[in-house]
Amino acid sequence: MSTPSGSLIRIPCKICGVEILLATAERNEGLCGRCAKGARPCIYCGEHVYESLSNGEYAHVECSIRNRQEKENLGWRSVEDIDWQKTKQLLHRIVRRLFENLVPSRSDTNPATLVFYIHVEDFIDIIVYESSSDGSSKRLSSFDSEWEADLSPLDSSFSILLGSLNAQEVTVAVERVRQSLKSILTEECSALEKENFCFPKSVPVTWRIKTS
Repeated sequence: MSTPSGSLIRIPCKICGVEILLATAERNEGLCGRCAKGARPCIYCGEHVYESLSNGEYAHVECSIRNRQEKENLGWRSVEDIDWQKTKQLLHRIVRRLFENLVPSRSDTNPATLVFYIHVEDFIDIIVYESSSDGSSKRLSSFDSEWEADLSPLDSSFSILLGSLNAQEVTVAVERVRQSLKSILTEECSALEKENFCFPKSVPVTWRIKTS
């Protein structure tokens, strides 16, 4: 049996560990072709990715999202499994915080028209807008730096739940979650309405909830 020539000897890439020919290693200073071109292994799946994410990690967007969802997952195995009391407490806290922090910074006394937008489809999102008489709108919830982070576990848990359902079950789950969130938010807004959403009593405030 003949011994393989030196040109067929393989060694691991210094970065990703994939086996490469000795000649390739010598040409690329110990790196495989992809690592030599700037790619790096995804920290989650190991497959190469050529650009880092905004946080500097080398990972596929899908892998990063899946990892975040798994960490945030609240354990929703079915719609019946959702802890609506905890969801109600969460929405109570963040909606009240929004107006308690936002209103004192306002200097005008113009009427306030509030729109609470609930999106439930392949993900969950809740946004609060203030509409003006000229047709323009301002996204109030964007002024709360913790808003999206607080809602993220609901979105992650819902996305994981949907992945375990068939098409018919998904349709039912989406509608039930949409209506439940609308009911909770309606109750919260009705309570805040009694306090004029923390606006001065001289400021007329109206509100409505939209869903999609």
